[in-house]
This record gives sequence, C-alpha cells and structure tokens, in this order.
Amino acid sequence: MSRKPFSQCIFIVLMFVCLTTQTSFAQTTAFNYQGRLTDMGNPPTAVYQMEFKLFGAVTGGTQVGVTITDSGVSVNQGVFS
Repeated sequence: MSRKPFSQCIFIVLMFVCLTTQTSFAQTTAFNYQGRLTDMGNPPTAVYQMEFKLFGAVTGGTQVGVTITDSGVSVNQGVFS
C-alpha cells in the first residue's frame, strides 16, 4: 500500500475546499427603513416629505453622510417604508 506525500494530501484538501465553497457578496449601501408616524395622536394616510439623517451616537454625535430628503413618502394608517 503506497502513501501519498503530505503536501499532495494538503493540495487535495485545499482544492476540495475551494471547489465546494460558494461566493458571498457584501451588502449594498442601500437599505430600507420602516416606521410609524402619528399626526396629533392619529395614524394618518397621506403623502409626506421626510428628511433622514444618520448620527454616530445617540446623543451628541456628529452627522454621518448627507441628509436625504424624500418628498413622496406614502404613509398608510401611520406606517411608512
């Protein structure tokens, strides 16, 4: 019974790993946000203009990126996405 050299066994294992793994892709920079809006305590159904800002901390943080303004956000029974 012949034995394969150690380097050949490693090569076979590495080839198996490379051939059986799947490619994964990173997320894009786009994301979806869902929220609830009330107008004087009532859930409205209308189109609103909204501004979205991202901050680096809950309090006292600095704004990250630019302000995004969306003038056509549909709100249905207080829920928007």
